[in-house]
Amino acid sequence: MSLLLETSTVSLLNKFLEGTLLEHKLIANNIANVDTQGYKAKTIKTNNNFTAVINSLDNSHSSQSAINSIKQWVPEHNIQSDSTASKIELEKELAKLSKNVIHYQAILTAKSKLNNMLTLAIKEGKS
Repeated sequence: MSLLLETSTVSLLNKFLEGTLLEHKLIANNIANVDTQGYKAKTIKTNNNFTAVINSLDNSHSSQSAINSIKQWVPEHNIQSDSTASKIELEKELAKLSKNVIHYQAILTAKSKLNNMLTLAIKEGKS
């Protein structure tokens, strides 16, 4: 992506896409192992410390330092087995997958709309 069009918002949206993709892979793995004897469903506990990232953006003196702080931010995803479940519930996993797909699509829509706004601004409002 061009450095000109790289904003803190775009960087955050990219981080959210990465997290959503990781969750998608995990849920798909659970679904793939629905009939595996002894397999426990895996879940993600996210320790994002997202508030600290937002506060650092507020205190940034330049947009480039804000972008750099977001790029350095690595959300911690603690993948755990669900010890309470005796068997993977396919319907529950499919519901999680559907919810995750909706999150992914919403993030992509936000990126698309942001791109459209930037394009309009560059064209000075001319179609």
